[in-house]
Amino acid sequence: MIAALAFALQPAVPDAAPVPREAHLFHDWVIACDNGRRCEAVGVHPEGREFEMNGVLMIARGPDADAPIALRLVQVDGTLARLVVYGEALPVRLIPTEEGDFSVEVEDRATFMDRILYAEEIVMQDASGATIGQISPKGLRNALLYMDEAQGRLHSQTALIRTGRGEPATVPPAPPVPLIRIAPTTTETPLPLSAARIAQLRRDSGCAIADVGGPDEFESHALGGGRTLVLLACGTGAYNLSVVPFVATREGREIRIADAPFDLPLEQYEEEEGHRILVNGAWDPESMTLSDFSKGRGLGDCGSRSTYGWDGARFRLVRREEMPECRGSIVYVTTWRADIAR
Repeated sequence: MIAALAFALQPAVPDAAPVPREAHLFHDWVIACDNGRRCEAVGVHPEGREFEMNGVLMIARGPDADAPIALRLVQVDGTLARLVVYGEALPVRLIPTEEGDFSVEVEDRATFMDRILYAEEIVMQDASGATIGQISPKGLRNALLYMDEAQGRLHSQTALIRTGRGEPATVPPAPPVPLIRIAPTTTETPLPLSAARIAQLRRDSGCAIADVGGPDEFESHALGGGRTLVLLACGTGAYNLSVVPFVATREGREIRIADAPFDLPLEQYEEEEGHRILVNGAWDPESMTLSDFSKGRGLGDCGSRSTYGWDGARFRLVRREEMPECRGSIVYVTTWRADIAR
């Protein structure tokens, strides 16, 4: 595993093309450690077991030597009062942060870990003692061992699983994440695009309605500097709408339309006739960001989400979240992140 995780200890190169990290599955836990070496582990529904799925436990930790673990319970339906293992309440405080979302404060980390890592299940109870849900710890120990290794904590005093005598100073410093300078918002209006020009764009891009089945629509948004973002609908399914992003500019009397430039390589995307496809793509003019959300199924409990910031010349990957398992969690793990400057 150490060789497989060697990339995690390499410094990030801010100007290089982004390389989202891989999410890994350990039985009933999905974990990823991003390019800044922050790690998130999320529990998912056990396969092949009768199990009441209500609530998802997320365990996250930053890369710094003294970073605490952060625990959240989300997607909770009901009045959660306690977490129970083998009939005894765990020594935690459940602090509601919003509806169905709780911060879990651990009184003693070592005791808490010992209690949950080898339990068959973590039972969620309301104030009357009735069970409102269960969480499977199966695979959590290996997921946290992966976290320790990816962050360079093995055999140190700060490790969660395989502790040792290593001083906190032995934990490698966090690699820098890219800093993306986002273009200012604009008061410009989008370039006018005639129906004939859009029809030509469809023919040129391979998004002909006869081939993709519709819808026959597009969006245009001003980017500033005389540029216009064009999101051309290119096929739809039960819960996903594919769009191809272009940037239009005026050259004399003509409007030139070209593929929108991204810092993320095209091969990391679905393609249509060699063009990048965004699934459920959406533009936010206030933040000058473009997002997509590719759902693995209608529930949205698997797939990928990305956000790109417009820096005045191209779209830069700001954040990527993924959930490779369609097993009940709408909480995704972060595989890439960048800081934003305006």
